Amino acid sequence: MTARDPERHGTRVDGEIGPLREVMITPPGAEFERMVPSNIERHARDASGALGPNPEDLLFDDLVHLPSLREQHQVLAAVLASATGEAGVLSSRQLLAECMDLPAARGEAIEAGARFERDVWGVSAAEATELSRRLDALSARSLAETLITGATEEGDGLLQWPLPNFLFARDLAAVVGDAVVLTYAAKPARLRGMALARTIARHHPRFESTGVIDVRADDPSDDRLCIEGGDVQVVDERTVLVGASERTTPEAIDRLAEALFERGFERLLRLDMPKWHGAMHLDTLFTRIDHGHVLLYPPMVLDPEGMGLAVTSIAPGQRRLLGPNIIDALAQVGVEVSPVFCGGEDPVAQQREQWSDGANAFALEPGVFLTYRRNQATLAALQEAGFMPLAAEEFIKRPSEFLGGRAKVAIHLDGHELVRGRGGPRCLTLPVRRA
Repeated sequence: MTARDPERHGTRVDGEIGPLREVMITPPGAEFERMVPSNIERHARDASGALGPNPEDLLFDDLVHLPSLREQHQVLAAVLASATGEAGVLSSRQLLAECMDLPAARGEAIEAGARFERDVWGVSAAEATELSRRLDALSARSLAETLITGATEEGDGLLQWPLPNFLFARDLAAVVGDAVVLTYAAKPARLRGMALARTIARHHPRFESTGVIDVRADDPSDDRLCIEGGDVQVVDERTVLVGASERTTPEAIDRLAEALFERGFERLLRLDMPKWHGAMHLDTLFTRIDHGHVLLYPPMVLDPEGMGLAVTSIAPGQRRLLGPNIIDALAQVGVEVSPVFCGGEDPVAQQREQWSDGANAFALEPGVFLTYRRNQATLAALQEAGFMPLAAEEFIKRPSEFLGGRAKVAIHLDGHELVRGRGGPRCLTLPVRRA
């Protein structure tokens, strides 16, 4: 998985379902073997006994078995390569390693790593300086791996914690039209990972001719400006849908809207969302699977007021409330879609399968998309809507039978380890070019 010539292969995403041509993923590595139980606790008691946020929380829901995680991720990569060709699947680990051969990128990544150790974890200025020196002594590949895993190959822990969430390539950036939107984490555990992604976007030759949207360009330290890729969905070449979630702020959405209007987009739809862990990003509730269908968590249309949803259309010089129902709101801007229910008709299955990312699908082309095998009620609902369930292993054997508009299939992955961090196929993939 290596980068390709940016002059021959541009960056372009004008929707969620266009035929996939190039995609970034993060093969899992030793960062998962450095996690400990305290990293999956949301709360902890301080020295006085008071309960509060756990500073060691890495936002991952469980410890994983790395060999199984790798095996399942390799199946995902094989499905993607079946659609794009091997050269169309880029590894963020490899891109970062290639950047570490470039002095400006190398210095930026080292500075960010040392800064977060100082500002987030409280190491002294002298310790941060020594950390920078030790990081700079590493080879390009070793430096990239250390910045992700937190430790050298010899097991020397240089950084406080690993980056398990680097697995979720979707949140590292967002490609909208012909530009990369740089992301900024709302949670400390993700700050270093997103800084590394910004280094890739700014410095790697693959993105040399790609536009960049930076919501913090004028305010680099403004912590109100937080945005993550799981909240950004491209509806079409005119419209972008963004969730105002627990990870993406209204202030950042306003900055993004201004930048998109300058690049020719006509409107941004902001979906105000509930601030609970199960709905951390828009794509945990809602993803598009073909021209006429979306896969969603049923209360979004059955009880949108109860969920606290509200859709606002933002256009140059104009804001208009479109109501709480996302399907109705899309219709008001000329996008007609029908919902397929994550979890089917059973309210208990809906909640259970939303938790295991039943609403989080990733399209290879219209009507051909990836989901998880464990969400059986969702697969049954998809089959009833005309999408044939197909095991990923079977798709890999004969992809030409299903691609090119030949079939509508829900390709299901065995994701019992992949899902432990609360991320589905869309979370694991960052498309950088669609036809």
